[in-house]
Amino acid sequence: MEGIFFTLSFRVVNFFHPLLTKEGIFCTLPYEVVNFFHPLLTKEGAGGGLFNMTDLFNRSEMKRTRQSLRNDATFAERVLWQSLRGSQLMGVKFRRQCSIDSFIVDFYAPRLRLAIEVDGISHEGQTAQDRDTWRQKIIENYGITFLRFSDVEVTSLPEVVTGKIAEVIQEMLKRS
Repeated sequence: MEGIFFTLSFRVVNFFHPLLTKEGIFCTLPYEVVNFFHPLLTKEGAGGGLFNMTDLFNRSEMKRTRQSLRNDATFAERVLWQSLRGSQLMGVKFRRQCSIDSFIVDFYAPRLRLAIEVDGISHEGQTAQDRDTWRQKIIENYGITFLRFSDVEVTSLPEVVTGKIAEVIQEMLKRS
């Protein structure tokens, strides 16, 4: 696996080796180093790259933030949720405002490891876009597929958005 690197949060890396990080910093480590400290973090490990749900997903310290985001969902998020809730889309269960590590994604399908973000006005501007890109790369390093749609796409063309999501789901189900 030469040449493959993983970007891991301080929390994950420090758990395995406190000397590798300084608090609050994300670091990139070679595959071999990550696999040495914990084979479950990588796809070749005994766990097939899966994480303990409570260590990585929906951590209790983020519960109030997740609840607040669900209660204050944007119009576009509510529109998309109507198509995703109750396993309506191809029988796949989605969660709303799910935390992954120290981030919260709008929608997440645990079975497929699929995250969906709906970008509104707060995602405009170069700084916000750079942060979104950085955040997405970290989440993708956990083996999660990431889809991103704008508020305008979701509200003006909801059928097209759900069609794109369905295509990705279909492809992911074929591979599994």
